Amino acid sequence: MIKALARCIGLTFLAGLMVARAADSIPSALTPLREAGYQIGKHFDAGHGLTGWVVSHSGQTNILYTTADGMVLLSGNLFDAQGHNLSAEFGSQYIVKSDLKPLYEELGHARYIAEHGPVPTQRIVYVIFDPNCPYCSIAWKALRPYIGNGLEVRWVPVAYLQPDSAAKATAILAAKDNQEALRTNEEAFDPKTHEGGIAPAAAVPDEVTALLKHNEDLLGRLGSAATPTFVWSGAHQEIGIETGLPPPLKMLEIVGLASPGPAKSP
Repeated sequence: MIKALARCIGLTFLAGLMVARAADSIPSALTPLREAGYQIGKHFDAGHGLTGWVVSHSGQTNILYTTADGMVLLSGNLFDAQGHNLSAEFGSQYIVKSDLKPLYEELGHARYIAEHGPVPTQRIVYVIFDPNCPYCSIAWKALRPYIGNGLEVRWVPVAYLQPDSAAKATAILAAKDNQEALRTNEEAFDPKTHEGGIAPAAAVPDEVTALLKHNEDLLGRLGSAATPTFVWSGAHQEIGIETGLPPPLKMLEIVGLASPGPAKSP
C-alpha cells in the first residue's frame, strides 16, 4: 500500500509539474489575458518570427500574435507583400466557425445606414465600420459605383478606434439624413490623423452606447476583431465574411456584380 501511495503521489506530482510547464509555455505577453479569464487555445507558427494564438473570451474567439521573445502581443490583420490577408486565412483555418446564418439575420435587425441606388437591389452587403477607420473610408469610396448599379450597402457602426468614435457614430445616427452624414464623414476623412470628417456629437446617449457595444459584440461573434468587416449572403445563400480592405477581385466577389459599370450617384 505504501508503494501504491508513493506511486500515486509521484504521478500527482508529475501531473502538477506538467501543468506548471504548460502554463509556463504561455508567453509573458499573454499572461495578463489568462489571468483576466481569457482562454488560451491552440497556437501555430504564423511566420516571420510570430506565433499565432487562438484566444477566446465571453463567446468571442480571435487570433492574436506574439513576437519571438514572447514579450509583445499583437492584435489586428496581417498582410503579406502581395496584399493577402493572412489573418483571414488563419481565422478560417484555426477558428471553428459557428452557424453564421443567425448572426447574418441579427445584422438585419441592427441599426445601420443603408445606401442604395436607382437600380433594383441585386445584393445586400453589411459593412461594420468605425467612423475613424481609414480603411473603412477607402471602402466607402470604392463601393460608390457598385451602390449605383444594384448593390445595397448597410453600414453598421462600432466605436473603439478613437476616443471620439462613439460621438461621431452618434452624430451620424442622429442626423436627419443618415446617408448625407455618413458621406460628410467619409468625404472629409483625414488619412493623416485617422479622423472622420463629421463633427462629433456633444454627448453620447446611453442607448447609443448600448447599441455600439452590441454591434461590437456581434463583430466578435462573427469571428472578426477589425474594421471594416464585410458580411454578405452569396448566390447560394452561403454567408461570406471578409475582414479588412479586400483586393479588387475579392471586392467583385463580395458585391456579386461583374463590374462596377458607369458610376451613378446613390
